[in-house]
Amino acid sequence: MTTTDNHRAPFPTRRGVAAVIAAAALAVLGQAAVGQTLDPAEPVAYQPISIDFASGEVLSETSSDPSPFLDRRLQVSFTAPDGRVFDVPGFFAGDGTGATATSFEGDTWRVRFTPDGPGDWSWSASFRGGEDVAVELDAGAGSPLAFDGASGVFTVDAPDTDAPGFFSKGRLDYVGEHYLQFRDGSYYIKGGADSPENWLGYLGFDNTVNGGRGPGTPSGLHEFAPHVMDWNPGDPDWDRTDPPMANAGRAIIGALNYLESEGINSIYFLPMNIGGDAQDTWPYVGPVNPDGAGGNDNLQYDISKLAQWDIVFNHAQAKGIKLHVVLNEAEQPNKRELDDGTLGVERRLFYREMVARFGYHNALTWNMSEEYNLGGSLFSVDAVKDFAAYLSAVDPYDHPLTVHNAGNPFNPASGPWAPFIGEDDFDMTSLQRARQLDGWDTAVADYRAFTADQGRPLVVHIDEPGSITRDVGRNFDEVRRRMMWDILLSGGGVEWFINDRDQSLEDFREFEQVWRETTIARRFIEENLPFWIMSPDADLVSGEDGQWGGAVVFAPTDGAGPIGVYLPDASPSGSIDLSSYGARSAQLRWFDPRLGEFVGDARTEASSSSVPLGEPPSMSNEDWALLITPTPCGADLDGDGELTLFDFIAFQNLFDAGDPAADFDGDGVLTLFDFLEFQNAFDAGCP
Repeated sequence: MTTTDNHRAPFPTRRGVAAVIAAAALAVLGQAAVGQTLDPAEPVAYQPISIDFASGEVLSETSSDPSPFLDRRLQVSFTAPDGRVFDVPGFFAGDGTGATATSFEGDTWRVRFTPDGPGDWSWSASFRGGEDVAVELDAGAGSPLAFDGASGVFTVDAPDTDAPGFFSKGRLDYVGEHYLQFRDGSYYIKGGADSPENWLGYLGFDNTVNGGRGPGTPSGLHEFAPHVMDWNPGDPDWDRTDPPMANAGRAIIGALNYLESEGINSIYFLPMNIGGDAQDTWPYVGPVNPDGAGGNDNLQYDISKLAQWDIVFNHAQAKGIKLHVVLNEAEQPNKRELDDGTLGVERRLFYREMVARFGYHNALTWNMSEEYNLGGSLFSVDAVKDFAAYLSAVDPYDHPLTVHNAGNPFNPASGPWAPFIGEDDFDMTSLQRARQLDGWDTAVADYRAFTADQGRPLVVHIDEPGSITRDVGRNFDEVRRRMMWDILLSGGGVEWFINDRDQSLEDFREFEQVWRETTIARRFIEENLPFWIMSPDADLVSGEDGQWGGAVVFAPTDGAGPIGVYLPDASPSGSIDLSSYGARSAQLRWFDPRLGEFVGDARTEASSSSVPLGEPPSMSNEDWALLITPTPCGADLDGDGELTLFDFIAFQNLFDAGDPAADFDGDGVLTLFDFLEFQNAFDAGCP
């Protein structure tokens, strides 16, 4: 819809009569601003706080002149103990009650913020009024109102290492490497759900209506009924009031509990799908034509619905599930819904409201659009870059940002994702190649290498490889053998697209094998490998069965440390070249990717230019993983940093004591050959 003055015309809604009364009940501006409320009173690092302000001006979510969303702007600058400043957008919160329909009118303004470290913080508020001031980036736009200039200080305690989920880890950042990193120093590997994209088209949210294309449930909306049993006493819940429904949150909260129990750590969703596939999700008061129409009012936001969304988002953070927020859908009517596809007032306000209400969450990533390059040239590359630049300017946290492509992205130099490589606003890929099952290890490796060469290493996320239903005939073993380990053990992250459940998925248990085995692969990497300093190196293994591309290999970039290998078919298994490791031996352990455990005894092989991988403990024609740990040649046995006669004495002492550290040839027996291998290592100057 184009932006004209008609956005100021009020219209009847479910709350229309009360809204007109509230809009008329304006308090006198210029009176002394009331105090502010900090919650919680004793903040903790990595956990959110909020500050509420009372403006003395009663407005409604349907007020149009002035609009509390467009004609008022709250910004709060938070200054960290080290001097860093976060300029955080605030939002209109009605009466401050949040997830009830009574919250739609009032004079409460709220800012949410998550401090990223302990110490003494300070804040200063800017509250401005003026036509369309909310979408202006100029700090001086508009005129000061009410509590403008209010300030304060607060002390933040150290992070609580026992806090649930991401509340103990802090914000997830792009740090110029191939993995995102939490503030506690740990790194993140994505293994998530890409469907249902209309996850927020849920019966339990206020003012959420069936657009006629959602799941085939009695309501036409997501009900997630099988997951009510996964809700636990003490979990969040709410009573929907528009229309009434008791215990409205239990099913969607239970669904998150289930996903967390299977180890899923990311969920993909659209906050606005007007004119898209399901046509059941939007943040506006409405009424809305779900097909997309120039008459839709996309400037008045539904306070209680957004507060209910945030309850769910907060629970996802507690469960260790990242929010993958996709801001546009592929379909052209959806792309046109805001400002006819341009960066106008509607789109800028949409970005601001998403950041203001949800940007405080620790683990959140922005995706500018699903399949940006579908629908003709409506979203040009330059348009997407402009969208990203505006969102980045509004987001004080600099959350990782991406865009999703259609078509073949496998060539990073010329594919549909190529124009975004090297751009400061784009931190990670969101690669799709529909129906593609094989070659993802090569694609991940190519993007890692190419983007590093371009000077801005990207996090490589595959957000729609082949569908786990349509493209494998629901043979989930093929998902594991052809895509899952290829992506993850090459240094990427993945979310699984389910074509025939992309709008209708109600029971996540239907795909339990995929969730479970994705977590098995992810945890194999997290628990056994220093993955953040590793790179794909498939050429290390040779002679293996070449089915589905053969071995996937993840190796340390500095030539020291454990190596991960995955074989889609372990017969034959081939051999691995460890000549660059300077190792005297290597320990090999077989890992079952179906059970998620090491199987059989570890075995030690003398290191050479070619070490046989050997036979797996059973089912050699199945897929297996290996953890290979080279043992450095280590002739400096006295540990003084030099190779001297004392190292010979130390070796003799180990040998006489029967210490396995003297087994330099790796055969498990101490013999004269160990003396010879030690002599070789000493002569080679191997420390």
